[in-house]
Amino acid sequence: MPMRGQAEAKEELQRLMKEKGGLESELTSLKQQLQKMGVGINDPLVDSGGFPRADVDVHGILAIRNKLIKMQNDHVVLMKQIESSMLEYHRLLKQAGPSSTDKKPNTVKVKQDMKTRETLKAKVLEVHQKILKENPSIGKAQALKMAIQAVHSKNGQASRSLPANQGQHAQRRMTDNEGQTGDKESLQSLKPFLIVDKVWEDSPSQRAGLRSQDKIIKFGSIFSSNLKPTSLKDLVSHSVGSPVEVIVRRKGDVKRLLLTPMRWSGSGLLGCFLKPL
Repeated sequence: MPMRGQAEAKEELQRLMKEKGGLESELTSLKQQLQKMGVGINDPLVDSGGFPRADVDVHGILAIRNKLIKMQNDHVVLMKQIESSMLEYHRLLKQAGPSSTDKKPNTVKVKQDMKTRETLKAKVLEVHQKILKENPSIGKAQALKMAIQAVHSKNGQASRSLPANQGQHAQRRMTDNEGQTGDKESLQSLKPFLIVDKVWEDSPSQRAGLRSQDKIIKFGSIFSSNLKPTSLKDLVSHSVGSPVEVIVRRKGDVKRLLLTPMRWSGSGLLGCFLKPL
């Protein structure tokens, strides 16, 4: 069948179906006429001696049978045309895609999405409070950004659960703080207490941007001044799934990173080897 528009294909299919209905109605009528004449489609019209039967209208029956056979052949051809037309029509429907009237909102999915967003909001606020508690030196906006990133890494959509202005405000605050000369100078004056000896591939440390030979001057709430033998281990074990701000000195520059301790394919929660300085 040649390529045609969807409307034309539909009209053609309707025309063929109407023709099929008329043909089948006429076939039924012819069969009923034969029954009234006392014979079926295949009943013999000669007697045992080979002579035409005298009890039926042989010529009338033959005429109806011939017409019936012709119409049955026409019906076979018509059904093939209908099949071809139907395939073409559905191909055009699929090609065009669902119409705007067919696109009804999935109320169940909408409710599920709303519930998911509310759950993510609550999770972000929970992580936000935890970060502020464990890192009192971090501002609220920066802690909010860290919380959004932490939940986002787990759910893939947490950033959409908060108002856009909150996330943007947090990001601006963090960028502005990094750009202040006084802040950089104060960070440069801090004494490094750890050096990154090795970072494993696809580890939390690598994803956070930590590199070999980075010198750590701040790890969460830990500085060289308050470092204790077990403080780093305790902080990491209590921060699984929550981002920790790590500030490093790299080739004379200061970098702020967000490292989220978590279980991964390798050993440990960080995926790096740290040496004390």
